[in-house]
Amino acid sequence: MNVSVVIPSYGRPSQLRTCITACVDQSPRPIEIIVCLRRCDHQSEAVVAGFGTAPVPVRTALVDDPGHIPPLISGLCVASGDVVAFLDDDAVPRPGWVVSMLELLARGAIAVGGPVVNHPPSQRHRRHLRYGRVSWYGGLVRNAEIAETTSPRRVDFLFGGNAAYRRTLLQGVGFDMELNTGAAINYEADVGLSMGRLGEIVFTPTMIVDHYPAPRRSAPDREDRERYMGDYTRNLYYIAAKHHGPARRVLFRTYMAVVGQAASPGWIRDLARAVGGGTSVGTSRALVARSRAQGWAAGVKARRS
Repeated sequence: MNVSVVIPSYGRPSQLRTCITACVDQSPRPIEIIVCLRRCDHQSEAVVAGFGTAPVPVRTALVDDPGHIPPLISGLCVASGDVVAFLDDDAVPRPGWVVSMLELLARGAIAVGGPVVNHPPSQRHRRHLRYGRVSWYGGLVRNAEIAETTSPRRVDFLFGGNAAYRRTLLQGVGFDMELNTGAAINYEADVGLSMGRLGEIVFTPTMIVDHYPAPRRSAPDREDRERYMGDYTRNLYYIAAKHHGPARRVLFRTYMAVVGQAASPGWIRDLARAVGGGTSVGTSRALVARSRAQGWAAGVKARRS
């Protein structure tokens, strides 16, 4: 069983070089490394060209369409390995990364993923016990860092920056362009819920990549927050309508209407925000309601088709 590594990248040549080097140094080595680039990213093209004499073929797949999902589709289309593994360009797989994925795939898993360790460490609280599981009300609970488990466990979906799939099965499922809005929030859950009908998806604590994200603004402005709420809500409702059965759809919509989540609040969360002096509750409420309606309608249509 052999591995193709797909790395979507844009405008981070130094980090891309480090990522490719770590992939080349794996044992066993992947049979190819595919870097998915925009046509205007000439610096990253030069980085790929610099690996022309590497013991692993390193080549580009050019991407014309905007968004997070088109590079994934481009890489998957040209990959030739039995397994296709996805990495972010600012991630560095640790030694043994390929070994860990192949061990579980050889045992019958159809997809394998592992921890993404942030540097510096994330400040999020440690909700790790339900990594990659979809809760009874349809919420998505995951950990992009270190799951508190010492052995492989079955999950519903994998974190997109460290995931490997059997290529032919993933090509049959594909990536859904309906989720290609903003940062394509929760697209991993859509892939996992589709793949999960075909076999076992496994999270293993030994398949580790280190993640060195670029600094972000500590206080996003109102427009950023509203855009995130809209994208998150639409995609979440799309996935629920597309994948959940009748009973779970009722539970999901009831819970979200009454309680909701931080990025898609229900009336209880809105009431708490209003009492606590939250601003623009009416505006965000209208945005959430509109995004929920759009996502649900699109998800019902996808389910029928």
